[in-house]
Amino acid sequence: MRTFPSNLKLIPHHFSLLSSALFLSLHSAMTYASEIELEQINVVEESPTNSTEKSQSYTIKSMNTATGLRISGKDTPQSVSVITQKRLNDKAIHTLEEAMQNTAGMNVVRDSGLQTRFLSRGFYVDQIGEDGITTNVGGRSGYTAKIDVSPSTDLAIYDHIEVVRGASGLTQSNSEPGGTINLIRKRPTDKFQHLGEIDFDHRGGWRTMLDVSGKMNPQNTVRGRLIGVQEKSRSFKDKVHGKKSMIYGVTETNIGDIGLFTLGAMYQKISEVPDFAGVILPCENPQVSAFSSRPACNNPLTLPRNTYLGEDWSRLKGDKYNLFTESKFVLDNGWELKIEASYSKNNSDAKVGQFFIKDEHAAGISGSDADAFLTEKGEVIPFYPKAEALAKLKGYRQEVTAQYEKRKADYLAHQFNAAEFAQYRAQRMQSRQAGFAQCMEEVGLDFLCEPNWADPGENVDKKEYVDKKLVEEGIINNAANRFSDRLYDSAFNNRGITNRRFNYMPMRHQKKDEQYGIKLSLNGTYELFDRSHDFYLGYAFNNENIQSQYLEIFQKRYRPRPSTGAIHSQYDGRCEEDPIGSDSLPTETGRPEPAWDKYTEHGNVRVYEPGCKDALITKYKPVLDQNGKQVYRENDFGRLVPIYEPEYVRDANGNKVQETDADGNPLFVGFNGTTPVYKEVKIPDDYVDALYNYAKYVNKIKPIRLP
Repeated sequence: MRTFPSNLKLIPHHFSLLSSALFLSLHSAMTYASEIELEQINVVEESPTNSTEKSQSYTIKSMNTATGLRISGKDTPQSVSVITQKRLNDKAIHTLEEAMQNTAGMNVVRDSGLQTRFLSRGFYVDQIGEDGITTNVGGRSGYTAKIDVSPSTDLAIYDHIEVVRGASGLTQSNSEPGGTINLIRKRPTDKFQHLGEIDFDHRGGWRTMLDVSGKMNPQNTVRGRLIGVQEKSRSFKDKVHGKKSMIYGVTETNIGDIGLFTLGAMYQKISEVPDFAGVILPCENPQVSAFSSRPACNNPLTLPRNTYLGEDWSRLKGDKYNLFTESKFVLDNGWELKIEASYSKNNSDAKVGQFFIKDEHAAGISGSDADAFLTEKGEVIPFYPKAEALAKLKGYRQEVTAQYEKRKADYLAHQFNAAEFAQYRAQRMQSRQAGFAQCMEEVGLDFLCEPNWADPGENVDKKEYVDKKLVEEGIINNAANRFSDRLYDSAFNNRGITNRRFNYMPMRHQKKDEQYGIKLSLNGTYELFDRSHDFYLGYAFNNENIQSQYLEIFQKRYRPRPSTGAIHSQYDGRCEEDPIGSDSLPTETGRPEPAWDKYTEHGNVRVYEPGCKDALITKYKPVLDQNGKQVYRENDFGRLVPIYEPEYVRDANGNKVQETDADGNPLFVGFNGTTPVYKEVKIPDDYVDALYNYAKYVNKIKPIRLP
């Protein structure tokens, strides 16, 4: 507290009326001030942790992600941004994806899949740091990248986020050209504090968070912090929801007066229903490429916004572990030595059963099978009557041919070169004569050689010459191919598939990812040439061990084969591919979850097919010789293969039982109708060969032992 003194010692002086007035005024003011106490001013040192928890600011005084030196953002020689705790709280940001959506220069990309990735300056940011130690979160190359998921940690454990746009190889063990994201963890506080949050949203989702921090001994040399999060989320889409649990703990211990030791751990578990492909739009104005046709949109189907085109068993589950430590020492000269280490482990399992649009020309989905088709002309041509549809295609051909003939006549009238044509015809005549001579030499029969090499006449050569000249100008008479009758057949055969049925392809991606990193740094200030200079020296090492499996099943439709008559009755009822194809209606649901574990890297897998649950197939038994050994025969390739024969139904006397028709009469086949048909023993035919892609990725570093 600072006060003014109440007594003054005056030096003798000559007084005047003016000086007397001034003296009395000053004495009166000081007497009044002596009775007032000014507010106490405390000067404290700036926190070295650079925490933003209580700053109530959208900016930060200093950051070190770009250079390793704790300098302000305006002095950093790169483009940087910071998302402080106040900004995270004000906007209720809980995920890294939401934070990057609110960061200048960062693009959040959803790769039509489960993974969210970040783009900076046109490059993916696949290295994300925590307190300066980076880990790889990028997907592997190829299609699996779209479901290669490493869920980000809940932002409740972070104080702020520092973003550098541009290469940052100075402080990182990598050199990402796009930039670096560095998340700064919350640390224990000297004083006890606690914070709780309860959030609700209009869709029924909720989130709770509890954050407790403070000293753990009376001397305040040991401090701790514990944060827990429980969350359940819901989407505007049916059946899309998720849940997340996270716990984080960290302790700090003073190492005398010269250092600080930090130890912390985090565990997070998530489970959510992925929305991989979105909603298929209604079929409107589909594009048709040249030389092709497609069924027209019939009754465009507008699916509700909340439609989920996935199976109930689609799930994304993930566990994330993180253990980290830091030792910091302050040397006598004020320099700081820091040793950091971090270990993280991610286990993820993504199962997806949804539809995919494989036709880039498709505009969406129709509510019913097509009754007309389109060509490149864009005119809707009804399938029936067929004669009128084919007549329309014939009219297109005639129109294109007429345009070509008009252009050809124009060429003959204005561009035809008689001298050049005469030279062309002479070359053709010479070529035919040489061909005829060679044919006579090899065959010797003029009636065989002459038709192929005789002179067809000047008009034929002129037509050939003009056609070639027009081809050089890009003009071709392609009417027969552009509008052939096959366009009708192609569209008609796909009237119930195109814009109606889409590719259903179950997928699963399992991944175990272990990463660890070590970072050493030394920084301080030194004097040189009467000026102060900052110094930073760092070394970082990262390693990653990955094991992942990717499975993609090409689901097909099957059915029991219908009866085709007595001649092929042995094939009746067996399991066969459905002629409608493998695609399915998106509105069809309830497909069972595949038996994932049966699909292995070795192949030769047979799986149960529900569509053939009633299918039956003839049971075969091996043909044995007199000694009871398998009989073999030689196939067309000279290999010995075992011989099998059908097993027949027999009566009590051991005789074969003959098949009967619908009226109960014995069934015969053959040219004369005298060959009896016997009943064969039937067994279930509900297993089919599995069609799938299987990929396995292993990246393990093993120690090398020298002999």
